[in-house]
Amino acid sequence: MYKIGGRLVLNKATKRKMAMLNYLLTGPKTIQATAKHIHSSEKTVRRLLAILEDELPSEIKLEVLRSSVLILHVSDYFVFSIGSQTFTLDLEEVWFIETSDIPHRLILYVADGQYEFYGKLSELSDKYPTLFKINRSCLVNLNNVKEVNYKNRFVYFSPDLFRTFAIGKAKKIKEALASL
Repeated sequence: MYKIGGRLVLNKATKRKMAMLNYLLTGPKTIQATAKHIHSSEKTVRRLLAILEDELPSEIKLEVLRSSVLILHVSDYFVFSIGSQTFTLDLEEVWFIETSDIPHRLILYVADGQYEFYGKLSELSDKYPTLFKINRSCLVNLNNVKEVNYKNRFVYFSPDLFRTFAIGKAKKIKEALASL
């Protein structure tokens, strides 16, 4: 890398690495595609930055870091797949997720309906810490809870849609709702 007339000139290898980095940061234009690549992209961005450490001017490094922070905000979305289709919903739209009667399947409830897809509740619990586990088979978004009946142990999402929570979760639900 050198400068000619104030312009930065990069060798072919550096240009190739920069092109890869640029694709990762500006690459997939849809949220679905970005969310699919987020875990591998973050690791790859870090690796490429380490490789390019000596080759990049500090202002480019700063821009790369800013861009990679923007990519990481995709975690505010709930991403799941049904067959070959990948869906992305705003995490605020999610009411709750519960296990289905069909093994290895989960049911996602949102305001305008529900989706059934393959997955593990424990993995979703780890991936989306904003979802609160109220019993062994149900994760809820406490932001969408309309009412909690502690006597009967019900969490209401609408007048006719509610789920029962475990006895031991009452205190944790109160604390979590108080912190919202």
